[in-house]
Amino acid sequence: MRAFMRYFLSSETFEVDNAAIGAAYPAVLDKIRRKCALVGVVGLGYVGLPLSKVIAQAGFNVMGFDKDKAKISALRSGRSYVPSLSDQELAEIRPRFEPSESSEDLKLCDVIIICVPTPLADDRTPDQSSVVEATKLVSTLLREAQLIIAESTNYPGSTRAIIKPILEESGLAVGRDVFLAYSPEREDPGNGTYRTANIHKIISGVDEYSLHLVGELYSRVMDSVVKVSSLETAEAAKLLENTFRSVNISLVNELKIFFGKLNIDMWEVIEAAKTKPF
Repeated sequence: MRAFMRYFLSSETFEVDNAAIGAAYPAVLDKIRRKCALVGVVGLGYVGLPLSKVIAQAGFNVMGFDKDKAKISALRSGRSYVPSLSDQELAEIRPRFEPSESSEDLKLCDVIIICVPTPLADDRTPDQSSVVEATKLVSTLLREAQLIIAESTNYPGSTRAIIKPILEESGLAVGRDVFLAYSPEREDPGNGTYRTANIHKIISGVDEYSLHLVGELYSRVMDSVVKVSSLETAEAAKLLENTFRSVNISLVNELKIFFGKLNIDMWEVIEAAKTKPF
C-alpha cells in the first residue's frame, strides 16, 4: 500500500505546535477521545441517517438536522424512512440520537458533518446549491473549537475552494480556530453485506490537524479508516468510484439488450463470467 494511503491508528505519534495552533485543537481532540463530543449531522437522508446510527452506536451523542420537518417528525415518532435503518435500530439509538429542526442547536455541536445531496443540474453540471446552503448555515453559527466534515460528493478542489472560504466568512480561521475535513460517503443502499461501519472510511483534511481530528473520530466509529494526502485526493477517489460504477452499470445494461436480441440469458452469462478467479 502506498505511503500516502494507510490505515489510521489513533495511537500513532503526532507532534503539535502549541504556539501555532492555540487552544481549539486540543479542546476538540480531548472531547473526541473521551467521546464527549456532540456530533451534529446535517442532512438525514440515505447517508446522514445511517452515519448517525453508527456514530451513536460508538458511544457519541448525535444531533441530526434536516430542513424537512416530515423527516424530523417521523424520527421523533420512531419511524425510519430509509431501508438501511429499521425502526428497531432507530429505537436502539434514540437515547443517543436527537432529531432537530432548529439550526441554532448547531452551536452546541463539537463536530458538524455535512451530508446533503449533490445531484446533477439540468445542464449536467454538479449542483452545489445544497452544499453551499448548508455551509452558509454552519458558518453563521460557527464557534471556536469545532470540526467540520464534508461527506457530500464533490468534484476535486471543491472543499477547499467552496466550503473553506464560506466557513471563514465567520471570521474564524480554518486550521486554527476551526477544522475542516473531507470524508466521502460510500453508502450502497440495499447492500446487506457492506454497511456504513464496515466500509473502509477515506479521510482527508485541509491541514494535518484537521486530518488528525477526523481520524481520531472515525477510528472510533468505523472498522477501518484510510488516510489520503489531500482533500483533492479524497474527492478524486469518490469521483473515480462513482464513474467506475456508472460506466459498468451502463455497459451491463447495453450488453443485456444485445444478448437479449441473441436469445442469451444475461444472468447465466454473468454467473459463468464470475467463475473466473482473477
